[in-house]
Amino acid sequence: MSYERFHWRLYNIMRRLVGLAAGITCLAFIWSAVSLWLHLRVPEPGESMATGYEYLMPAALTLVIGWILLRMRPYRPDEGDVSFWAGRAGGYPDSSRALRGEPRSWWTGEYRELPESALHHKSDA
Repeated sequence: MSYERFHWRLYNIMRRLVGLAAGITCLAFIWSAVSLWLHLRVPEPGESMATGYEYLMPAALTLVIGWILLRMRPYRPDEGDVSFWAGRAGGYPDSSRALRGEPRSWWTGEYRELPESALHHKSDA
């Protein structure tokens, strides 16, 4: 496996893991707010009186970051992908594999062949 291929596979995997971590962090912020509202956690003496609402903004922010990272398509320049910023203006052809929408692995971004299903199988008759 070449270094460039390994690098871009790892890049896509790490981006997915950071997106999942952001989702878990969002749940932790929501749990902190709910635990204050349900009086499951009492503020320590000397700690400011938290209402729980101050946890909702970081929860929303981490939710948005996680959603964006998980919804982005895989980016693999070693497989022929072009940057969003370069695109057609950079002189890249419209017939690249990424623009055609060929199936890819969600984790690594590698192109994969889909098995022929019985619905799409051509009959011999």
